[in-house]
Amino acid sequence: MPLYLLLLLPLATSFESTVAPYLKKNCAMCHNTRKQEGSVNLLQFQSAKDVTAKRDIWETVLRKIETGEMPPAPMPKPPAAQSKQVTDWVETHFAAIDKNTKPDPGRVTARRLNRMEYNNTIRDLLGIDFKPADDFPSDDSGYGFDNIGDVLSLSPILMEKYLNAAEQISRKAINTEPLPASTKISFGANRMKGRFANYLEITHNFPSPGIYELQGSVSGPKAGGPEWKTPLRFSLDGGTPVSIETTMGTDRPRNSTHRAIISSPGIHKVRIEFDETLIPNAKEEVNDKTINNFVMLMDRLEIRGPFEPFRNIPASQKQLIPCAATEPGCEQKVLSTLARKAWRRPITEPELASITRVATRAREAGDTFEQSIQAAMQAILVSPNFLFRVERATRKPGPDGLEAITDIELASRLSYFLWSSTPDETLLSLAERNQLRKPGILEAQVKRMIADPKADALADGFAGQWLEFRNLDIVRPDPERFPTWNPQLKSAMQEETRRFFLDLTRNNTSILNMIDARYTYLNETLAKHYGIPGVTGQDFRKVILPDGKRGGILSMASVLTVSSYATRTSPVLRGKWVLENVLNAPPPPPPPDVQLLDEKTVGTKMSMREQLKLHRSNPTCASCHARMDVLGFGLENYDAIGAWRNKDGAFDLDSSGTLPSGETFSGPEQLKKILAANPKPFADCFAEKLLTFALGRGVERSDRLNLAAIVKAASLQQYKLQTFILEIVKSAPFQKRRPEAPKS
Repeated sequence: MPLYLLLLLPLATSFESTVAPYLKKNCAMCHNTRKQEGSVNLLQFQSAKDVTAKRDIWETVLRKIETGEMPPAPMPKPPAAQSKQVTDWVETHFAAIDKNTKPDPGRVTARRLNRMEYNNTIRDLLGIDFKPADDFPSDDSGYGFDNIGDVLSLSPILMEKYLNAAEQISRKAINTEPLPASTKISFGANRMKGRFANYLEITHNFPSPGIYELQGSVSGPKAGGPEWKTPLRFSLDGGTPVSIETTMGTDRPRNSTHRAIISSPGIHKVRIEFDETLIPNAKEEVNDKTINNFVMLMDRLEIRGPFEPFRNIPASQKQLIPCAATEPGCEQKVLSTLARKAWRRPITEPELASITRVATRAREAGDTFEQSIQAAMQAILVSPNFLFRVERATRKPGPDGLEAITDIELASRLSYFLWSSTPDETLLSLAERNQLRKPGILEAQVKRMIADPKADALADGFAGQWLEFRNLDIVRPDPERFPTWNPQLKSAMQEETRRFFLDLTRNNTSILNMIDARYTYLNETLAKHYGIPGVTGQDFRKVILPDGKRGGILSMASVLTVSSYATRTSPVLRGKWVLENVLNAPPPPPPPDVQLLDEKTVGTKMSMREQLKLHRSNPTCASCHARMDVLGFGLENYDAIGAWRNKDGAFDLDSSGTLPSGETFSGPEQLKKILAANPKPFADCFAEKLLTFALGRGVERSDRLNLAAIVKAASLQQYKLQTFILEIVKSAPFQKRRPEAPKS
């Protein structure tokens, strides 16, 4: 029956005529006053009002009827039309309640930057290649993600790390290191391996830009006779050689010196040589036994300097300090620009005055102008305005009774959602001019940001935690059972899933490809692991799959490995993973006294399927395992690191199953087709996970109407991934907040 017709029916009458008889016939034998499976008595519900009072129970009932889990086998299944009438009534009843409920977009706790966000923010704020947060303690997670405000605490140890990081960052962004004194270092040829007569080639770490003297010495053990001249050639980093004429012909070494300008500090390759045609056997390797066979030898290279050293100014410093220290107002200009970008908002005059006082005191203590800017930068980076994303002001509620966040706050929500980093100048400028919500602007910005390479963070931060492929960094498969496991294979597994998700995001294709795609991203290492021919080299490329063994996240080695034990597969873990991350129906925690499998018999005396059948004979375990195990068995053709197999130890694999809905499958390809044929559970799951990540808080009941609207809009666009993102960005939970409760 269409929902709009059900809305016209009196709810009490509809419950009594439709739902109550259904419960009595199909559910009462297990959920009555005397026998309450799952601590639920469904006969207590006599009216629509009773359903409203116990909504949590009925949301579970609704899901179990829709998935076919209730009534469980071997009980007879009621006619599908009757089940549909009941689920329609429940959905309509809840929709009517929600429609008359005051909207509540929730409130988000002030969120500390997590480690990924901190590193990305420093990168985009200052343009330096430095990841100080790698040294921070691990972030706590909530609801599956490490950007949840409620769990991102600030310990004394972390505060100390912030202070140290701010100092290191300021030194890398602004170079105030003292200029080095001139030194001399010699590189003799007598200890060099792979030595040849006519040249020496070394690498040297030049401490500073400046002028250096490169002196080469040529000796001649058998030299003699009249003097003659030959050029010595000096080159840096394989560049064009510079020739210096050298006089030869005596027994003592002869030197030539080249004054070279080193424009950037660091490691450079230096080569000095003379014409190999002067020595008939120049291409022979020189060693202790053959040294007297050569009439001339390149003997030594000496590096002296730097002379007239000059300070290397990094690009970050040029960007931060675009004016001269003597220029009026330069200090305020530098600090106001830095603080605005670091704090992701315009700063006030009192705030600027406070920051400037830090720099002034540093200069009064004898620091240079650049050092005083470093001191002020450290103050900016340890401020709560940088470390936390705080939405401060209380505003007048709108007609809907909700507070709209400011454009500035919206810019930060958007950038940390898509980039896990600070807003760029384009986004921040639009927000400052209150133009972000103007027609077409927000959507254009979302598309621009998704196209930016910084949106890789959505795969690393969101997909990496949702699909759990970040956990590959901590798994340790048994090397005796899985000798092909190595760091290269692990990295390839992660990269496949990461690139696959980014392909969906940037090309705006359907999320249903995650269930059953006919392509993936492979390099030679992973293709060999999968048994797919024709892929060579370590570069990843899009590969059309030859058959249905692979395709989608359920057949990716990253997912299959993190949902296995170190020594074997686990249909339970894999089934649980599917329920949590695909079907949005996580099982309850196991009881504390759950009996473990006998590891010694798995694959030898008994197959995994037989072991779990015994496990399900325990009534306490049966209800949950009936859902989990069947999904896991559908993936048993993949071993504990995702390679295809046809046997479980000594036993032939049986990867068939019957879902609670009554649908049957044989193998992963058929299981994926069943899941793809009913896309709504996966779309609901994806929307909830993505909204949780975007908001930095757990999804609440008040968010369900918004989630339903997001999924509905996406369904009209074939579940394209960017539609989910855009609908979340436009939603009330993302753009508004619940007014703060009045203080008593």
